[in-house]
Amino acid sequence: YRPELMSVIVVGDIERDKAEKLIKKHFSFPGPQTPVSRPEYTVKPGNETEICKIPDPELTYATVEISVKTERPSRKTESDYRRMLLESLAWSMFNNRLDEIARKPEPPFIGAGGGAGQIVRTAGNVSVYASADTDMVKEALSALVEETERVSRFGFTDAELDRKKADYLKSIEEYYLERENIPSSSLASELTDFYLKDIFMPGADAEYELYNRLVPGISLEEINQFARNLLPAKGRTVTVIYPQKAEVPGVAELTSIAESDGYIILEPGEVVKKDSITDVYCYNSLKELF
Repeated sequence: YRPELMSVIVVGDIERDKAEKLIKKHFSFPGPQTPVSRPEYTVKPGNETEICKIPDPELTYATVEISVKTERPSRKTESDYRRMLLESLAWSMFNNRLDEIARKPEPPFIGAGGGAGQIVRTAGNVSVYASADTDMVKEALSALVEETERVSRFGFTDAELDRKKADYLKSIEEYYLERENIPSSSLASELTDFYLKDIFMPGADAEYELYNRLVPGISLEEINQFARNLLPAKGRTVTVIYPQKAEVPGVAELTSIAESDGYIILEPGEVVKKDSITDVYCYNSLKELF
C-alpha cells in the first residue's frame, strides 16, 4: 500500500471536490524513504505438453481445458484495439461452433468455449475448455482438439463473419444508447483494469465510433490468418478437474489426444469422431502435476 503504487478510484453520485477531500484525508501518508522497486516476474511460453489432473470431492462433472501461455498483448493504440476486435470476432465465431456441437444429440460435452486472457501482469494466454460427464473426458478433449484444428485448416466462412459483425454492431449500438445507465461498479472495474492491466478504456462514445469504423473493414482473410494459430500447438497445458472418485484418462492418453492435431482427418464444417485418435503415440516428455 505504498502511495507511489496506489490509485484511488471513486465512481458514483458524489461531488468531485468532496471525494477528493475524503481521499486526501484517509489516504495521505508518507511512503518509505528508500522504496524498493516492485519486482516483475516473466512467464515464458513453453514447448512441451503438460498434464494437470485435479480431483475435487465436491464436483459432479468434469472440466477439461487446453491452455497456452502467450506474450502479453499490447493494448494501448488504435491498431491494438483493431487487433483485439479481430481476435474477438474469431473467438466468438469459434464459440458459436462449439455451441452448435453441444446442442446435437449425444454431444461430446455439456458446454464449451474459448478465448484469450491475461494470466499475470507480464503474460497472456489462450484456452479452450469444456464441461462433460466424467465418462466423456476423452471425447470432450478430442472434440476441442478437432474443432481448433478444423478452424486452423479451413478457417471461417463469409456468412459466419457477416453474422458476427452484425451482432457486434448491434451490441455496441445498444451499449451506446444505454451509456447513461452504466452501473458505477462497471465503470470502477473498467478504471481498475486500465490502471492495473493497461486495458483499453476509451469510454462509450469512443468505443461506439471505433466499432462502427473498424469492424466493417475487418476481412475474412485477416480472420482466417489469425485462426491458423488460434490455439498454438506447442506448450499446451491440459487441465482436467474431475470428481475425486471418478476415473479419467491417464497422462499418456491425454497427451496423445492433445498432440494429435496433424493426424486427424477433417472436412470443413463437419464434426468427425475419430475413435482411433488415442492410438497415436507421442515421444514428447510427459509431466503430471497433482
